[in-house]
Amino acid sequence: MAGFTINDLKVAASHEEAALKQVISEAWVSMKRTNWDDTKFCTIHPTVVMSYSQAKNFQTFFQNEGWTVQIKRANRNYFFDIYQLA
Repeated sequence: MAGFTINDLKVAASHEEAALKQVISEAWVSMKRTNWDDTKFCTIHPTVVMSYSQAKNFQTFFQNEGWTVQIKRANRNYFFDIYQLA
């Protein structure tokens, strides 16, 4: 990690922070399991329902870490494609 922390995010509501932390940690686990030599991106499907502000904070967090994040929406929840910058 590049030193950007969850404390640097501007969470709109304090009750959203726990879910955001959970989704970020789930994403790191998925990203570590991805073989980046064979693929250019991985898709993250959060286990919790996220609001748009949480999705934007997720995107901001990973973009500040040096990744490109594309927000998508399906089945009343957001999911993300995370791309490695070459």
